[in-house]
Amino acid sequence: MFVCFMLGLIDFTPVRMIVGIALAIGGVVLTGSSRASTEQLMLSLKRTEEERSAAIDALELVQLPDRAN
Repeated sequence: MFVCFMLGLIDFTPVRMIVGIALAIGGVVLTGSSRASTEQLMLSLKRTEEERSAAIDALELVQLPDRAN
C-alpha cells in the first residue's frame, strides 16, 4: 500500500492509511498467534507420542518366531 502511495497509484486518504495500519498490525498479531499455536501443537504431539510409547512398552508384548511353510 505504501508503495502504491509513493508511485501515485492510490490517492492518500486518512481512511486508507488507517486500513493499511490496521492490516499491518493484524498481520503481526496473526503471525505471533500462529507461531504460538504451532509450538503448543508440537508440544502436545510430543507428549502424546511419549504416552503412546509408554503404553505400548507396558504391554510387554512377546514376539513370535516366523512360521516356515
